[in-house]
Amino acid sequence: LYTKLAESLDLDEANLMLAAGSDPAIKSLYELFVGEGDSVVLPKPTYAMFHVYARMFGATAINIQYGADLSLDQGAILDAISPDVQLVAIANPNSPTGTVVDEGFLRQVVEKAHSAGVVALIDEAYYPFYSRTMLPYVRDYDNMVVTRTFSKAYGLAGLRLGYIAGSERLIDLLKKVRPMYEVTGVAVHFGRYILDHADAVETYVEQVEVGKRYLTDAMSKLAFETHPTHANFMHVRIPDETLRVTITEGLAAQDILITGRQGPPLEDCIRISLGPVEQMKTVASAIAEIVVDMGTK
Repeated sequence: LYTKLAESLDLDEANLMLAAGSDPAIKSLYELFVGEGDSVVLPKPTYAMFHVYARMFGATAINIQYGADLSLDQGAILDAISPDVQLVAIANPNSPTGTVVDEGFLRQVVEKAHSAGVVALIDEAYYPFYSRTMLPYVRDYDNMVVTRTFSKAYGLAGLRLGYIAGSERLIDLLKKVRPMYEVTGVAVHFGRYILDHADAVETYVEQVEVGKRYLTDAMSKLAFETHPTHANFMHVRIPDETLRVTITEGLAAQDILITGRQGPPLEDCIRISLGPVEQMKTVASAIAEIVVDMGTK
């Protein structure tokens, strides 16, 4: 699997470490570099475990809040990076916002972190739903790592498989804190299989894109605003709390599970995972029926 992965990414095997999903890879980075009294720079909201691991290892999170329009204050991120910080972590695309930042900004982050002696983590869990990547730069920056997972576009969530890419020096350090028993033989088998069938992943990503366009149009016809997304989920803004709760519960009654409660700036949104258009038709039809029923009561 290491050989196939390195070839597919145009990296050396020494630039890679497999993990049971990208989450343990992220945890190993905290375990290696972050300790009691340290600081980490994080957007907020972002991948929840960034904050959980900061608390676990006794660090203080310097939070840069997303705006109501889901914009990120990039200047504030850069200003927060200093020699007093151990780690800056940015998910791109970000969860739960579904937003992205451009490569130019990410390189600024990595370079500012490098000058301050700070490690930069770029989490690309939603690759290739968003195909732009910082992966080619792992050879150029010895303070940057990129984490990815086979759980989303590759469909192997239950098998727990991911990896972290970085300079040979960083990967050697990360291996010192790697658990002894982690990635299973079954996960390795399916990881090799999916790398040999990259066309299946490409087809699925295209299907999700079509499904996203369908759901966006369907929600617009119901007069619901949707936020642009670069991941395999979408936020639908429903300011009326009663309607929002009714939709969430009504879908659950039909075995369609969505996220109905979120924090700012998404507190008046529901979050729907995206899939092929037939799945999105089912979801959109169910929401439309609930809305009609609400209007007739």
